[in-house]
Amino acid sequence: MDQWTAKSVNLLTGNGIVRMDGHAPSNLNRGGNYQAFCEEIDFMARELGCSGENLEERLFSLGGRKPLAWRFHVKENWSKYRSKVPYNAKIMHEIYPHIAITNF
Repeated sequence: MDQWTAKSVNLLTGNGIVRMDGHAPSNLNRGGNYQAFCEEIDFMARELGCSGENLEERLFSLGGRKPLAWRFHVKENWSKYRSKVPYNAKIMHEIYPHIAITNF
């Protein structure tokens, strides 16, 4: 769960699944955040007909001076998203009721 896969999952779901500290995943993330992240990766992978590992590679994309399309999209949209969706453990538990709220 690096900054690119975390940002991607948050952008694609519209939820603050991964707590972020600026551009990086926060050290305040708990097991529930990681479990929800993995569940979303697995769900998207099934929908796309690929493995979770392959999907994570796609979301990581390539960057540098000439980022590939997905990384460019994340870079362009992250600041707009970040200000609209603050992290909320209660909402996370409502979305993932099988994960104890104390794990968020």
